[in-house]
Parts: sequence; structure tokens; C-alpha cells
Amino acid sequence: MTFLRILFLLFLYPGLATESIMAQTNNHQKTTWNGKWIWLDSHQFPDRQRTNSPWINGPWPGQHPYRALFRKNFNLDQLPLHAILFMTADVRYRVYINGFPVAEGPPNPGGDYGDTTSPSYWYYSSFDVQDKLKRGRNTISVEVFAWALELSDITSSFGRLIAELQDGKKDLVVTDTSWKAIADTSYSYADNFLQYDARKEDSGWKTNAFPDDQWPHAALQHRADSTRLYQSNIPGCTQYPVKPSRLFKPKLHASQYILDFNRNIVAHISLVATANTGDSIELLAYEKMGAGAMPSRKFRYFCQKGLNTFRTPAVSPFRYLLVKVHTQNGLTIQKVNADFTTYPVQYRGSFLCSDSFYNRLWSIVRYTTQLCMSDLFFDSPMHQEPIGCTGDYFIESMNNYYAFGDRWLARQNLVQTAQMMEKNNYKMFHTSYSLIWVQMLRQYVQFTGDTSILQELLPHAYRLMDRFKSYLDKDGLVSAAPNYMFMDWITIKGYNAHHPPAMIGMGYMSALLYKAMKDIDDMRVIAGIGHPLYTAIGDSIRKGINTVLWDPARKLYRDGIPFTTKVAPNDWMPADSNVITYSPHVNTLAVLYDIAPEDSREAIMDYVATQHEYELQPYFMFYVLDAAQKAGWQDRGLEMIDRWRGGIDTSTYTLKENWRDKTDFGYSGDYSHAWGGAPLRWLSVNVLGISPGTPGFSSVSIHPYCGERLKWAKGWVPVGEKASVYVSWKKQHDGFSFTYTIPSGRIARFYIPGALEKNKWFVDGRKFTGGGPLSLAAGKHVIRCIHQLSKGD
Repeated sequence: MTFLRILFLLFLYPGLATESIMAQTNNHQKTTWNGKWIWLDSHQFPDRQRTNSPWINGPWPGQHPYRALFRKNFNLDQLPLHAILFMTADVRYRVYINGFPVAEGPPNPGGDYGDTTSPSYWYYSSFDVQDKLKRGRNTISVEVFAWALELSDITSSFGRLIAELQDGKKDLVVTDTSWKAIADTSYSYADNFLQYDARKEDSGWKTNAFPDDQWPHAALQHRADSTRLYQSNIPGCTQYPVKPSRLFKPKLHASQYILDFNRNIVAHISLVATANTGDSIELLAYEKMGAGAMPSRKFRYFCQKGLNTFRTPAVSPFRYLLVKVHTQNGLTIQKVNADFTTYPVQYRGSFLCSDSFYNRLWSIVRYTTQLCMSDLFFDSPMHQEPIGCTGDYFIESMNNYYAFGDRWLARQNLVQTAQMMEKNNYKMFHTSYSLIWVQMLRQYVQFTGDTSILQELLPHAYRLMDRFKSYLDKDGLVSAAPNYMFMDWITIKGYNAHHPPAMIGMGYMSALLYKAMKDIDDMRVIAGIGHPLYTAIGDSIRKGINTVLWDPARKLYRDGIPFTTKVAPNDWMPADSNVITYSPHVNTLAVLYDIAPEDSREAIMDYVATQHEYELQPYFMFYVLDAAQKAGWQDRGLEMIDRWRGGIDTSTYTLKENWRDKTDFGYSGDYSHAWGGAPLRWLSVNVLGISPGTPGFSSVSIHPYCGERLKWAKGWVPVGEKASVYVSWKKQHDGFSFTYTIPSGRIARFYIPGALEKNKWFVDGRKFTGGGPLSLAAGKHVIRCIHQLSKGD
């Protein structure tokens, strides 16, 4: 087959739908399991018992991964009314019924950097598969990958599978030793390629007609018997084909060409090809092309003779897909699909205003956040860092509330992070991120009103506080932490602020601890649990920051006091030196968390906004923008958001990890990095004006924009899982006109800006003369602010 023929077929069929249509997960709970944990028989496969993931036990020795393939035949005299498949496996699985793909899993339980402790818990999902069954003989086939498909995957270090197919309470199929199980070595690693050799797999093993008489029986996996199983409450990822915007042949070898998808996507790659034995197809995924560009993932497929149908087991982030064909006698590629794969979201939030840059930025943040949502939040689909990177996921969860209004992914990640912390004695690799977890929990409750989570997670918060109380010194400062990660991707007086010394990190960490204690006490009140626990110790931390770290001459907070710590230097905490620093970080948090006296906050924020010594990166700008909001800075906040003109990548339509592609100390960031998405929430809160007044948005707070930079804005803000508030405002020659649609079951409070207090206000055509906030019931409301009354008014 000529190369032109290959190109023609690819261009003709770029968007053919994948045949992999997965069943939707549901929340059918299980309290007992009749199915048993099974795996490959150790007598038959003694060297196929171990599983691997980067964080638990490192890479594969010799780079020879394997799969365990399972089959179970069963008969149905009549179709069941219901058929719910409960399943999980270690590390990852794909399940088929009668040859058709129905589900993937399990949801990633989550781990931490350097976390080599296997969990004693695991997550399962349930799927409605009734429409995949038929009368007579049926077959369930499962492939279990014994290595991490996501970089963040963790494992128990041994293989296992458990499943039950049920009609109500009646078992149709359960895992036991009647299942057949065989090891497969079709996958391998070479030259940084994940490779698959179609010639090594038993052809047709997934289908109902496959003869499995020669396959050995599975064995019970007793090492898994004590595992605590938890129902996953998140849906499976949505998947749909995306067409490339163009196909072109660069000046390369004749057998190479590139598919351009117009912007970054996260996708499984599937292909159909007719080939000869030994032909190969290489797929190289690039976020960007050009000089020095490196592929994000590399995959090589070795063909069998005849028809080849394949789908990569893991997702790749890319805009460009470089396809290389190696053949002696020619091959035909019928299709190459990019099956876009993310957590299922609805675009419920929206934002438009008179400045096109802010509109584009809001949209890019929304899209990047979506790319970072899977079975857990990712820092980016390229890095796929573990669940312990809470700093990223806190910001992403906040953007999620305003863009999508989903609660379930954040909820599950909060629970999983608590389980991970408990497993590791409440120590996290990034010490500050465990305190950010408390903020993420507090904001989850505020946005969803779900107080049921507090009964489960507050005890973990208490134990975390017990850990941090041991880090406090006599002045109420966190001077005895094991490290002070993470502040920012910058240098502070020559020190890497990723893991600064105590003299730079102690004020920052103390402020975060003070905030965590306040948030825990707030949640106790919301849950109706009782009196505050941390008032006294919180007051001592605040006092320590204001007495020990406050510099009255400079009217700023020091980062810390050199040589206060008694903790020995380590890989993640350099030794102190005799240096005093005044970073924007501790000063920002002092304002944001009400540590700084009110009369000093404006001057502190002036310093943060105007200083040029430190180039604050997108992550920490989340907190700076929050502090700007607290200071009532609408237009100055927009000026800060203008920094994102250098923080978006228009070629990928995503956010860069940092303003520059490489930091001062050589760290190269990536793209599709949603921790830099602070402007989305800020614009929705400060330009559209919407935030939760009470937990769960039973009361909506409206603080309208009254600045000079924008002329109009409109959009939707989710207020819960099903309701949204519509906002539209514009400047007129004599003032402002605001229109709000409040959904049923909600009330809103409209707070008149101080700068507009002396103007005339009309609500739905009636003059407002009260002194407090305007109370708005469900329905549409028009509010007018008039600077000067015209005659006849």
C-alpha cells in the first residue's frame, strides 16, 4: 500500500468513533463479598506475582511488564432484570463481556511522593452491564495490567482481582478458582517506548467463542483477604473521538506524518491497520513541536498478519501525534483515533466581559482544569503526580465549582488523601500541602453544603493538628517542621523556594497552620459538633507572627528567624544562614488569613503588588489574588491577572506551569497545568460577583463589580449540582444596571459597594432606601444604580 493511500484513508476517516463504549458507574453499595480475590497460580506462574508502581516499589526490573488475562464462561437461561458488575483489581483492569469492552478501573486510591507503604484499602466500582448479556453462553474477560498505567498509580505489590455480577441479591458470577487465568507478555519497554506485540497475544481471547480449555485455573490470592474495600463514588471517564484539524507530511522520511488536533487533548490512541507480520507503527505524542521538543509519550505497535485493532491502555497528553510506519511490503492504516478522555463534566459555568483577553483566559483555565480531571485531580496529564500534591488540587477543585459545579471528584480525593495521611502517620512529602488539605475540605463544605463528610474527616484533621502542634516553638511559630515544602517555583536569596530552609519557610508554614485551625473550628460549628478546639493555640500562633516576625521599621513580616530551628538539615530542608528575608508569601498570607492588623493590610498588599524582587509564579498567585479580593481590589486584581498574558500557551490552548518554560534553577515546567488557573474563580467572584453566602449556596452572596476597567459582563455560576445563577451587568451613562436570575430554592443578598453607597438604588423598579444588603428571592431581578437622577425620576 502506498504512503498516499495511507494518508488518504487517515484523512477520510479521522473521526470514526471508537468501539470502546464504557458502561457508566453507579453507586450500588456492597457490604459483603461472595467473590474471592484471585490471581495467577503461583505454581504455574511463579515469576508473575509481583506488581509495580513508581511510588511503591519503583520501575520494573529489566523493564518486562506483564498482564494477567482472566476468563469466565457462564450460561443464562433468561436475561436478568438487573445485572450489576462489581469489580476491582491491582494495578489496572479492562473488562469485556462477550468481547465488548464495558469498563475500566479501578479508581486510583492515591499515594504520595516517596510513599513506599502499600495501602491496606482499595477502591471498587459498579457497572450496569445488563445490555451486554444474552441468553445462553456468556463470557467475562478481564485483562489486569500488573504495572502503573498512570504515573500516580499505586499498588499493593501483588496482583489481585475480585468481581461479582449480581441480579439484585442473586449472584450470577463471582470470582473463584473456576475462572481461567494466564500470563501475557505482549507488552515490553525499549528505547523509552512502551511496546505491544500483537503476535504474542492469544488471538480472540476476549470473545465468547474462544476455546480456553488449555488455560490453567486461577488461584486464590490470600494476601488480599484483609483489604478494606471502598465504593468509588465518581463516574468513569467520558470518552469520545476527536478529529485532527489537519494532517500533514513534514519534510521527514516518507513513512512519517503528523496529525494536528489544534490544541492539547488527553486521549487514548486507537488504530486499525491491515499489515504483514512484523510491520510496526510508532505513535509519538507531543504537546508542542519544534526545536528541542520531546514527546510526552512514545508507543510502538508490532503487527500481526492481517487485521490489527488496538487501543493504548493509558492516556497521553498531546496536540500533535507523530505516526511512523515501518513496513517492507506496505500496510494500510484504516484509522487512527484520538479518544478524548476526561472526568465527565458539564460546562455549567460561563464568563464573558468587555475585555476579550479575560474571556479567552477564563475559557483556557476551564479547559485546562478539565484536562487535569480524571479518576483523581492531576497536576497535569503529563506529570500525573500523586494525590499528595494537594496544592494543585485545591486550586483545581475551586475552579471546578465555578466551571462545572461537580462535587464528587473533590469529595473522593479528600477522603483518599485522609486515608493516605493516616497510612503515613499524617506526614506528607510536601508538608504545607497537608494544611492546604484542610482548606480544600473547608471550601468543599462551603460550596456543597455536604456536612456528612465532616464526621468522617474531622478526626483526621484533629490528628493532623496533633502532628503540627509538635512542630511549634515557645513563640508559637512552626520552627520544627521536617521541611517547608512547598512555597513557589522561585529562588529567595539564592534558596530554592520549592524546599526552603526554616528561616524562610517558618512564617509561611505558621500562617497556614493558623488558617487550618480556624477552618477546623469553623467546620465544627457548621457541623454542630461543639465548641472551638483551637482558639487558644491559634491566638498564640497569630501573636507569634505579629511579635516575632513583624518588622515595624519596614512594616512587613519577616519570613523567619535564622537558627531558630533545632531540626537537622536534610535533603528537603537546607541549613539556615544568617539572612533575613521579606518574601511576598508570608505577607500575602498574613493579610489573607486575618493575621495582620486591619490598618496595615493595604500597605502590605501594596508591597506584594509592586515588588519586583520575586517573580511570583502562577501557583502562589492564587493566594495573592485571594488577598486582593479581601482588600476589595477589583481593578488592581485585574491588573494582576494581566500577568497571565505570559502564562497561557495559545498553541496548546492550555496553561503553562510557570511564566517561563525553565526556571532560574533549571526546572522545566509543562503545559496543561491547572494550578495556574486562579483567574477563573477570581473573575467569577469579582466580576460576576457570586460566592456562597452560606454552605451549599442556600444563600448566595452578590458583591457587584464597580470598577473602571470593564464595561459589561455576563455569565452563569453553578450554585450546587443542579442550580445556577445568571448574571448580566453593564455600565450606562448614569450608572450601572445589574440583572440576576436566582434559581428556585435559593435567596440572594446583594451588597452595595462602599464606593456607590451615596448613589440612588432601584430594585425591580422600586427605590431602595434601606441600609443593609438587598434581599433577593428566587426569580429575575433588575437592580439599577444611578449616579444622577434625571428629571422625572
